[in-house]
Amino acid sequence: MGELNLLGEADFSRAQRDLRSAVVEAIASYRVTGERRCWLLITSGENYIRNMEGRIWGDERKARIAQVQPGDLVYFYITKLMQLGAMGIVTRGPYEDHAPHWRDGKIYPYRFGFTVMIRPPIQVPFRPLVPMLDLYGRADTPNWGQSLQTSMLPLTPHDCEVLRTAINQADSEGAVA
Repeated sequence: MGELNLLGEADFSRAQRDLRSAVVEAIASYRVTGERRCWLLITSGENYIRNMEGRIWGDERKARIAQVQPGDLVYFYITKLMQLGAMGIVTRGPYEDHAPHWRDGKIYPYRFGFTVMIRPPIQVPFRPLVPMLDLYGRADTPNWGQSLQTSMLPLTPHDCEVLRTAINQADSEGAVA
């Protein structure tokens, strides 16, 4: 049986998801020299699609983007959907580029590159995660969305793990992306 025949097998799809999950686990738990950081990137649905297509993130503020380094983990929060869309790892450190990329008409000249590690077929509702996150004092707060009125936020290791677990679970329950 050739590889093309294997691609259609349910066991093969499950094995692919399991392997991807194991790779994500290994990458997420690996610490390079110094401490890896974790970020919540906050974006519109339209810009999220452009981020995924180009594998770049952009910001208007150089100081904010300068904190991000290769090896950092990033999670994408989609604003109007109020959902977690993907998890990635930064592969290219901050750089400047004024070429248009996003459809909202804005130029986000300070950028970094990333590789998508997990992009589940169904995004993860963010609201149920709020009481588990240090970002909200591990409390259920009715005004949780107010803290997401920015483009990116640093996350604690605990929050990074909560989001990784949630997105990994969503990915393992769905089809191979």
